[in-house]
Formats: sequence, structure tokens, C-alpha cells
Amino acid sequence: MTDIDLFIGHFIDSNSGELPVGISHAGNYYQLKVRSILEIRHSISLVYGDQDFSETSEDRLHYMILKHGRHFSNFFSIVRNLFSLSRFIKQGSSILFYNLSIYDLFYFAYALQKKAKIVVLLTDAEFLQSGTLKDRFISKFLSHAHGILSLREIPALKRLDSKIEIMPGIVSQVEGKVVSQKKAGYVLLSGSLGITNGLVLALDFFSDQSCLQLIITGVPYLMTHPEFERLLEKYACPQIRYLGKLDYPEYLKVLTSCEYCLSLREPGEPGHQYNFPSKILEYMSYGILVISSLKYPELDDETYFVTEYSKEGLQACFEKVANLPAGQRGDMSRKAWNYVTVHCSHDVFERKIDSLYGT
Repeated sequence: MTDIDLFIGHFIDSNSGELPVGISHAGNYYQLKVRSILEIRHSISLVYGDQDFSETSEDRLHYMILKHGRHFSNFFSIVRNLFSLSRFIKQGSSILFYNLSIYDLFYFAYALQKKAKIVVLLTDAEFLQSGTLKDRFISKFLSHAHGILSLREIPALKRLDSKIEIMPGIVSQVEGKVVSQKKAGYVLLSGSLGITNGLVLALDFFSDQSCLQLIITGVPYLMTHPEFERLLEKYACPQIRYLGKLDYPEYLKVLTSCEYCLSLREPGEPGHQYNFPSKILEYMSYGILVISSLKYPELDDETYFVTEYSKEGLQACFEKVANLPAGQRGDMSRKAWNYVTVHCSHDVFERKIDSLYGT
């Protein structure tokens, strides 16, 4: 396995509680898993510190605390940090980035100057299609990466000379192909709960249902807590339950009690075209049937259901699934479990990283 000399990302060393601005729980969890699988010893994390977040520093992990709008201060902090990198970045070092921001480029340029091998974990590639000067600048740097591991098949990546690998996510091995505690008609909507992530659509649809129960977990996304609470109050009914943000063991109990999980992303939202909801893979790893509003070429069509992003689309999809024989639904569940086991395991991730670094 390739020894990574330095990982540069945007995370905190925990996935509980409220995260700093700009870091999602899914992104944070992904980075923690990457660091664990690859046994990365040295990391730099660039995070915005407008929230109650105190900087800690050690040899294993150094937080660079950035401030919104204070570009000169952030710039000088990073330049000072660059002088300490000679311990980690030498000629031919292996450097791993999680996405690229404008501040990451200082570290990228330093690594290029050291002729380091740079691989980028690309989970957000909207900048590749943007015409802004900043995004074009980031795209230019990305073209100098030794390799790119992308969550999605993105046509714009084919224009680059970098070696490309596709892997929609990483899942841990789950014992047992299909979990047996499922309750018929229980449906889970979890994660970032926002307008473009299907919250209103789900509330509107399930408030009219009598045979389906919607269970919601997670936190508001791009809306205030009062706005979120008003939405829940508007659609309050026995068919809908919001459980808040759960710790992971409690969340797994809820997840494995559900027959279906929803991944509702508004198709017209540009950002949804360049990322992959890691929760789909998590659901599949527990044998839960997935209903998605987006079709993903990275997935086998026979491992999940696709719905139109509308009440009518959801109604038609649930009716279609209800009319399938139980054996056919079980086959789809097993195919989904097999898919993530074969394509999204820790071993597969290690092999793709080794390939990108040329080892």
C-alpha cells in the first residue's frame, strides 16, 4: 500500500456534534475514513473558525483556522505554515488532497515545486464547469495532478492528462447480506435536510399517505432552525416523524428498521450533477431498498429504483415497488449489497490509490 506523506483536507477529527462552516457530515466522515484506511500519519486541515472551534495542533494533525473575508490574514497564516512542511514534503513525496479550494493551491504549488506525486480525491467538481476566474484557476492546477479519484464519471475530466479512477464512495463490510428487522412501509430520509435535497417534496408526499411511514433524521441544510421547524409544523401528521440528529449506533437502529431509503435531489440543481450521495452506498450495504431521484451511471440499474422528482413520480414509484413480488425485491437488495462489496470496499479503495500513485 502506498505510504501517504501528507493529507490536506477540510475536516475535524470527530464526526459528532456541529461541524465548522463549509464541512458536511458526509464529507467529514469520508475524510476520516480515508485517513484511517490509508493509515495517514500527517494531515493538515483547513477549516473556517467562525464557530466555537478552537485550534489544536500536533505532529499527526495540524488545523489551519481560516476567517471569512480575511484573505490577507489567511494568506500569511498559510505561508508561515508552508515553511514547516519540509518535514513532510520532500522530493518525490506522495501528497493526497481532498477537493481543491483557493487556499489549497498554495500547498499544491509547494508540492509541485518539490516534484511530489499529487493525487486529488474529487468529490465536488462543479468548478470544472464554472466560468469564474477563481474556478478556472483551480481547474488549471487540477490538470497538474498525478492522479484523480472522482466520485462521478465527469466528461470534463477526460480533457486532463491526469490518471483518472472512479469510485462513488467507500463502505465498510457489513455482516449479513440483508438485515431482518425491517418494518414494512417504513421509509427513511436522512442527512442534510434542505429544499433541493427533497425535504419539502417528502413532507408533502407522505402527509397524504396512510400505508407509508416517513422517518427523518439529520440536520437542516441551507435554512435556519426556525424555518425548518415551521416546515415540520406545517406538515405535522402521524405518518411523519423527525428524530433529529442521532449518534451513529442509534442511527443504525433506525436505518435497519426501514424498508426503503430516499435519496431525493432536485435534478435541476447544478451541484447535484457533480457529487455522489454516499448515503446511497451506506443504505445498500445494509440491504435497504433505495429510491433515488437521480440516475447514476456509476451504479448498476438493477440495484436501486429511480423516481421522478415530484409527488406523482413518488406515487408511481412506490406503487411499482409494491406490485413487485417479495422475491424480486429481495434479489434487488442482494444485488445492491453485492455491488457495494465488490466496488466500494476498503480493499478496492487501496488498490485505486496505489494505481493512481503508480505503485
